[in-house]
Amino acid sequence: MGIEWFRFSLKDGGLEKAKAPTEPKPLHWIERDLENFLAINPNFLDVADHLPLRLGGIRGTVTSPDQAYIDELGRIVVIEVKRIIAGLGTIAQVISYADHWRLLPPGEIDNGLRRFSSAQRMADEFGRSLSELRSWASGDSNAETTGELLTSLGNAVIHRLNPEWMRGTVTSIKSFAQQHGDTDQLPCTGAPARIIAVAPGFSDKCIEFAKQLAQRMVAIVLVRVDIVKSRGDIYVGRELVHRDPDCEPTWRTLRRAWHEKSIRNYFVINGWADALNRESFSLSARETPDARIWFCAGESKGWVWTVVPSGWHKGNGG
Repeated sequence: MGIEWFRFSLKDGGLEKAKAPTEPKPLHWIERDLENFLAINPNFLDVADHLPLRLGGIRGTVTSPDQAYIDELGRIVVIEVKRIIAGLGTIAQVISYADHWRLLPPGEIDNGLRRFSSAQRMADEFGRSLSELRSWASGDSNAETTGELLTSLGNAVIHRLNPEWMRGTVTSIKSFAQQHGDTDQLPCTGAPARIIAVAPGFSDKCIEFAKQLAQRMVAIVLVRVDIVKSRGDIYVGRELVHRDPDCEPTWRTLRRAWHEKSIRNYFVINGWADALNRESFSLSARETPDARIWFCAGESKGWVWTVVPSGWHKGNGG
């Protein structure tokens, strides 16, 4: 897949898909600038339907990636941003973050959820990101910003995003789980995290290592970015250097299926990968654990296998 281009809006911080810029001029940027772009454009990395746990800035009380999210199954997404060509050290760093965050105690996850549970705090967070980007774009790092302006800018971002997770208050894993099912727990808590590394480029060894990790059920995505200016507008380019074609489609399929009450009531999740397929899910009937369904999916099609105990259908009209 080639590079995709997006035009940056100074009004609400959005990244609108655009044609390749003409006569592009490279812009100087630091990691914080890219973190700001990503914070107010979660769709850029396909996490718009996740809840934020961390969007950059001051480091937390635990070993922290640049950004982190969680979905309604309990799966963590960790994002690491680099300003230089990423090498093997970047992969080692982000894997360490992923392993640490997927095993965080509930209290730490609750702290992250509470940080973004208030509409005012969310407006301030988004407003600060957009304000910093506007200052960076104008070259005026000393631009005066009032609390009222931050809130106004943040509300413009919220209005554009209209995130579903802001329509209900989530202050803990328990309240998050209750919004998505009749339970106090998320079903895939502790599952291997989704890993996203973002940089202006990746070494050949880094790309090869990511491919090898994908063969070992590590969900890792490498995203190359380019930020340029053309005819007065700022453009952000995105190229997916590495992404497993089946991993995220399979997770999305499970997420959609788990929204169905009949699935939640009659099945349990055995695991997020199975010997049958490196990116398949296995569900068991609650009353008959040996009755299993396996499935995996790609971008355009999926596969389902079923296994039931010998004689399971007897007496059931089967």
